Amino acid sequence: MTRQTMSQVLLRDLVTPADLTPTLGETTRPDVLLEHLIEERTTVGLQLQRIEGLMACLAGDLEEYAGGRMSKDVLISEMSRTVHVMAMEMFYDETHALAAE
Repeated sequence: MTRQTMSQVLLRDLVTPADLTPTLGETTRPDVLLEHLIEERTTVGLQLQRIEGLMACLAGDLEEYAGGRMSKDVLISEMSRTVHVMAMEMFYDETHALAAE
């Protein structure tokens, strides 16, 4: 089964009429799509803010190392952990996470 994002499904339904219930008929589809895109934009903005914060943590760790207050091994460990968290932020799949609950 091919995975699709909510945006892909909404765009597909907007372009190709689907057998939807009357509450989600053609007249409401553009509003639903717009609402979803606004929500998605907000979510992406929040993710970028969190990644920016993690980048600041990396910069702080590098300053600690450059100042001799952190060992090379600890720096590598912290950087590895931070990059792992960044990857989780970037590749978080809400649909997959909700299905796992």
